[in-house]
Amino acid sequence: MPQGAPESGRPPFPYRFRWERHRCYNRLTLNPVTMLMNKTTPTTTVKVELYTSHYCGYCVRAKALLERKGVAYIEYYIDDQPERVPEMVERAEGARSVPQIFIADRHIGGCDELYQLERRGVLDGLLGLGDQQP
Repeated sequence: MPQGAPESGRPPFPYRFRWERHRCYNRLTLNPVTMLMNKTTPTTTVKVELYTSHYCGYCVRAKALLERKGVAYIEYYIDDQPERVPEMVERAEGARSVPQIFIADRHIGGCDELYQLERRGVLDGLLGLGDQQP
């Protein structure tokens, strides 16, 4: 065990919160720090779901875009819940990579597809944001 690690097996102080944050899966999430910085509140009632994995850079980018837009989402960590993998593959029509993103129960794809929709100007319409964006 590394020096300074508590007997519980958890990492020392600065890393403990990051470790525990990842255990809060299947909850409606929106980064409160981002909300305070942007002074935003969730602006949509459209259901957004993400199947993600820890330490996935594409997952982080997809979540950052949604948080920047002030969109609340439901996140499923498939590495903590392997029983969700068959559900994800079925809903995503065979796709096994993460993230898999669903907006209003419609399969969007991964991070690249989400950013492509943003570049084309279609994402706000799917999220029901319309002219509400600053």
